[in-house]
Amino acid sequence: TFSDMIASAEHDLLLISIATAAVIAVILLIVYRSVFTALLPLLVIGLSLAVGRGVLSALGEMGMPVSQFTVAFMTAILLGAGTDYTVFLISRYHDYLRSGAGYDQAVTRAMISIGKVITASALTVGITFLVMSFAQMGVFRTIGVSAAIGIGVAYLAGVTLLPAILVLAGPRG
Repeated sequence: TFSDMIASAEHDLLLISIATAAVIAVILLIVYRSVFTALLPLLVIGLSLAVGRGVLSALGEMGMPVSQFTVAFMTAILLGAGTDYTVFLISRYHDYLRSGAGYDQAVTRAMISIGKVITASALTVGITFLVMSFAQMGVFRTIGVSAAIGIGVAYLAGVTLLPAILVLAGPRG
C-alpha cells in the first residue's frame, strides 16, 4: 500500500541519515582527535536538520510540493554544508587559541575572518539552488527551494549557534 511505501522510504531516509552522521563523526574524530570537538558539528547539524525539516514541512502544508526525495536531498545538502561551515569555524577558532587568544577573543576573531567566507559560500550556493526552482523538470523545481532552505539553516546555525556553544564550552575544555 501507499502508506507502507511511505513508511519504507522514511525508514530508508533515517538509515541513510544515521550512516552519514556516523561517517562524518568518524572523520571528525580522526581530524580533531577529541570526542567533544567532533560532537560539536554533529550537535549543530542535528539541530539544523530538525529546523530544516520543520520549515520544509510547514512549506509543504502551505502547498509547496514536498516529496521524500525533496527531504532526502535537503538532508544531504544540509549535512554537507553544515559540516563544511562548522569545520571552517572550529578550525579557525583552534588556530586563534593556539596563537594565544582567549576563548571569547578566539571566537570573535574566527567569526570575523571565516564568517565572510562562510557567508559568501552560503549565498552563492543558496542562490544557485533557488535558481533551480525555475527549471523545466519538476524534480529540480522542488529540490531547488528545499536545498536553499538547507543551506540557509546550516548557515544560520553555523554563525549563531556554533559560536555561542564555543563561547560556553571553550573554558570547560
